[in-house]
Amino acid sequence: MLAAVNHQLLQLEALWEEVGLSTEDQSDRLREIGLHVAALLDKIVDQEMTARDQIIAAIDEHTDTIQQLSMELEESLTKVLELLRFSFPAAWFDSANVDPCARRHPWLNGRCLCDGQCRCQRPVH
Repeated sequence: MLAAVNHQLLQLEALWEEVGLSTEDQSDRLREIGLHVAALLDKIVDQEMTARDQIIAAIDEHTDTIQQLSMELEESLTKVLELLRFSFPAAWFDSANVDPCARRHPWLNGRCLCDGQCRCQRPVH
């Protein structure tokens, strides 16, 4: 980028010499160009900072929404589990009935309820 800017400045200096601008006038114009470039960069930095702030605000808003939805989902899941506890035998919710295999098939009284689809090597009903 700096090489391109330097190339353009050399072209301007060549043009100014060709039309006969004095060294003082050339210096004034270079100073003016520097001010324009600095103002443009300031504007770009301000725009980027605004964009960053908007992104951070959006992330915060979405994080709050996700947390709220997670809490609502947890409450709903708790209600569903409570309803299931009243609908199914208590043994289904016993820790001894947890399926040791990776498929997480249902167990009841030490027996797999997956109709032989499980590879956990426990007896099937």
